[in-house]
Amino acid sequence: MFLGIVMGAVLGIFAHYSLKDILDLSITIAAVIYILPKMTGILGEGLMPISGAMQEYMLKKFPSMKGTYIGLDLALLMGNPAVIVTGIILMPVALLLAFVLPGVKFIPLGDLPNLIGAVVMVVVATRGNVIRAIIASIPIIVAKLYVASTMAPMFTALALETGNKISGYSGNITSFLEGGNVMRFWIVDLFTGRLWAVVAVPVVAYLLYVSFRDKVNKTTTISQNIKKEG
Repeated sequence: MFLGIVMGAVLGIFAHYSLKDILDLSITIAAVIYILPKMTGILGEGLMPISGAMQEYMLKKFPSMKGTYIGLDLALLMGNPAVIVTGIILMPVALLLAFVLPGVKFIPLGDLPNLIGAVVMVVVATRGNVIRAIIASIPIIVAKLYVASTMAPMFTALALETGNKISGYSGNITSFLEGGNVMRFWIVDLFTGRLWAVVAVPVVAYLLYVSFRDKVNKTTTISQNIKKEG
């Protein structure tokens, strides 16, 4: 919360806000940073009993599916201390990168607290190591900033076509995290015939194959261990 207050104050000062608006912005950001993990934690707690009951039901009906996992939303892990710490530390990093990187045309403020959700899988991949998760997340944030900036005209055109308008604002709009999704950006450019996207097809296919192969190998190993223990 303190970090949110500081970020809000700094942004308000740079934007030449009045003292009242600076305080409003600071408290708003601090409140979002505090409330978001709480809300997702409640969601995660609600998913766990459903997952357990579903797994029991599947084992009763299909005993051969022992070792099968139930997929849950990543919100389940957003209350993890390593995830929260990583996300909060990366918030000012994302703001700083938005200011210093050439070609980035927006400040990621509205969905900045959602960085906590965006780093969940990075923290999982680094097995809860916060330092490694922060280092691994910086290139991801840089990519998201550039993709979100590039996609802004398309997002704005789509919003206008559907009749969505922001009162008192006529410029481009974008989304830092969802709008900065690199895979979606590649798919959009692929279907619009961009050369780089076409050239990247073999690379993406190989990465997907490696990821799938590793998942199958790990799942097989886990299933074998479960059978041995059973």
